[in-house]
Amino acid sequence: MSTDYGVCHYNGTWNKLDSINEVIDYAQLRDIEIDANKNIWFGTALSQLGIAQFDQNKWTIHDKTNSGFASNLAISTYFDKDQRLWASVAPKIYYYENNRWIEFNTAASNYLTKNPPYNMIQRENKDLWFYFPNGIAIYNGIKWDSLSTFGTNSPIPYSSINDIIEDKNQHVWLAQRDGATKFDGNKWTHYSARQMNLPDGALVTTVFESRSNGIYVGSTKGFANFQNNVWKTSKDFNAPLDMDITRFAEDSKGNLWISSNKQGLFTFKQNIVNITDQDITNAIHLYPNPADQFLNFDEQIQSYSILNFDGKILQQNKNLNASKIDVSKLQSGIYLLNANTASGTHSQKFVKE
Repeated sequence: MSTDYGVCHYNGTWNKLDSINEVIDYAQLRDIEIDANKNIWFGTALSQLGIAQFDQNKWTIHDKTNSGFASNLAISTYFDKDQRLWASVAPKIYYYENNRWIEFNTAASNYLTKNPPYNMIQRENKDLWFYFPNGIAIYNGIKWDSLSTFGTNSPIPYSSINDIIEDKNQHVWLAQRDGATKFDGNKWTHYSARQMNLPDGALVTTVFESRSNGIYVGSTKGFANFQNNVWKTSKDFNAPLDMDITRFAEDSKGNLWISSNKQGLFTFKQNIVNITDQDITNAIHLYPNPADQFLNFDEQIQSYSILNFDGKILQQNKNLNASKIDVSKLQSGIYLLNANTASGTHSQKFVKE
């Protein structure tokens, strides 16, 4: 975890990761990313120290003196789908490749020449979306486009953007001050704080997708959860209503971790399936995954069973002989499919939306 007083690490007990020269010890950190080699990267925006890197042994500071940054105001870091590290260092954008920082050319974007982005995402189609409070700059590898929260013709409501994600359905979600906005590839749908059943006066701060429990929207007065086109709130989860939420995270055991600006850290066990890789034997190719109505296969399924987290069989057919399975009646979650085909017995995890 990044905090106002350095970095904390939890592995059954809490530990503080202090640096020898105390550069990071008292830094006000607002960002954290971990790469494939377990390097941990931090933006140090409030402390203006540049980018901090921890390789599990030592700390390295990337700043104006050694990295060519225009400033030490490192707002955020982000890993793209090729595990390339990006950094918003005001007023420019950089990426880290072959052990050196390279300035990303944003001259063709009117937005980014005027506003350093708060953060970014790379969509499944590889488009880069950079956001800041009053708009989004989009780069498709050839040309730039932009979306503003200003103007009567803008599809995005006039409200500050605080966070952005792309979900597994390739829908973009924006956390905006007065609610959450979803882009499904064709149209924008805005959900106000009231539509999400958040308390009066709640300001939306962040958005997050759980592996199997839909979308979580955090606010200054608790959170809202969106599943199966239904909004639920902290009250439905018996969670404290006064949480001033800054971020969500989810661990491999299905625990949802919630950081609060005032109350500290909360965690609770979600109702998800925790099937390990040891349960997978001779995996079969199935699609789509996640699935809504049907699972499709490249070969005929002679018989099958679908199990939940407790190993209970929820659905089965001992004489199917078909290349698809209807899973529309299953609740959203992660399941294990055991299937028999002419080529043998197979097991595979899948997600039901």
